[in-house]
Amino acid sequence: MAPQRSWTDDALIEAIRTGQSWRAVQRKLGLNTTSVTRGLRRRADQLGLDYTHFTGQRRWTDDDLRAAVATSTTWIEAARAIGRSARSKSGADGLRSHAERLGIDTSHLVNARSVEPHPGKELPFSAVPSPGGRSGLSIAARWFLDRGYVVSVPLEPTCYDLITESDEGLKKVQVKTTKRLEDSGRYGVKLTRWVYDPQATSNASGKYRQAPYASGMVDYFFIVTSGGSMYLIPFDVVGNKQSIVLDRKYGAFSVT
Repeated sequence: MAPQRSWTDDALIEAIRTGQSWRAVQRKLGLNTTSVTRGLRRRADQLGLDYTHFTGQRRWTDDDLRAAVATSTTWIEAARAIGRSARSKSGADGLRSHAERLGIDTSHLVNARSVEPHPGKELPFSAVPSPGGRSGLSIAARWFLDRGYVVSVPLEPTCYDLITESDEGLKKVQVKTTKRLEDSGRYGVKLTRWVYDPQATSNASGKYRQAPYASGMVDYFFIVTSGGSMYLIPFDVVGNKQSIVLDRKYGAFSVT
């Protein structure tokens, strides 16, 4: 025979309605042990009672977490939105685990193990980007990916930086970055590659010299300027030129 309960369903309903945790429910029902929590939860589920408002020692509710996750892009942002720190690994993992138990979609958030820098701590990175930068390849890849085309990067050195799908099949793309010319304020771009030449005079680059691209090596040049503008220029437009200036003539190839 099952032990007789000291509380009624009505008492449980009222305790859950006015309580904020299972411990509070136990106190309202006159229970002094935490071992009965599982039985209380089971009976609440049988009665279809809603206890998602329980926070225990938390100052945020499950609905608060749902809203924070939906409007954030990182776990740190979500934690801040509910007034909690995700600075430690355990804190971030605990927040993620709670979201998983609730069935919240967190696929858009950055890994929960992201660590928030201490306020006021200087990061070991320059806040000023280098002119021209070295992020041209990732910028170009994202441009194609954002438009639904699959991008591949060669594992071995080649005369092109990436291969991308297109509406006309696969295309080979060479990425170039550039900064303004001091004399004109326009952007100058070198369209050359390094080639080994045993006859070249040895210098800082060894027996290498710069040479223009030949037909068939690349299909497009993707150019990223230090000002953030981008150009996608077909090889046939520039031919075997070793450099160009991005003037009005190339305006038709500007992309956003």
